[in-house]
Amino acid sequence: LAVGSVTAGAVRCFGSSYPSLATSIPDDAYYYLLPAYNVSRFGFFTFDGLNPTFGFQPLWGLLLAGLGALCPDREVFLRLALFSSELLHAGTAVLLGLGAWRLGGRPAGLVAPALFLGNVAFLRASTVGMENALYGLLLVLNVVLVAPGARSPSAARAALHGCLIAVLPFARLTPGSLAVTLALLFVAGRSLAGV
Repeated sequence: LAVGSVTAGAVRCFGSSYPSLATSIPDDAYYYLLPAYNVSRFGFFTFDGLNPTFGFQPLWGLLLAGLGALCPDREVFLRLALFSSELLHAGTAVLLGLGAWRLGGRPAGLVAPALFLGNVAFLRASTVGMENALYGLLLVLNVVLVAPGARSPSAARAALHGCLIAVLPFARLTPGSLAVTLALLFVAGRSLAGV
């Protein structure tokens, strides 16, 4: 399912005309894409090369800025940025499948990603060049790590989970309370496991 989703995303991102792809993204995506693309050209997040701009989710903005530094022009950048969103969306489906498989067996492991990938609203929100796909992947990864049936955490796994919780507010600034909740669930799970 995830491979099919990525294939369809590749067709959209690399098979569409540049004008139709550019007009398919919402205004909010523009506020990420152009400043991130301009970082390697001007040395800071900016629309015009003169004035700095802020107001984006930092982790997604930094990832896009890194991608923008590798791209020779805006068209290549737009195509790769949108395809990156497609990859993150498919990765989220894979993680959902793994977590559901662990909790409910093979049927759940197949149904969960199918429902996720089949949800057009999720697909649209995740693949338009905004932070949603990255945030969704981080959320699902955090939940899969603390879900019932997860292996007893090793020190490395605990460190990874702690880092993922710490990164969440940088993927989307508003859910600080969610990061705290996940941290408390993680600590409670470690206490119950005697770790």
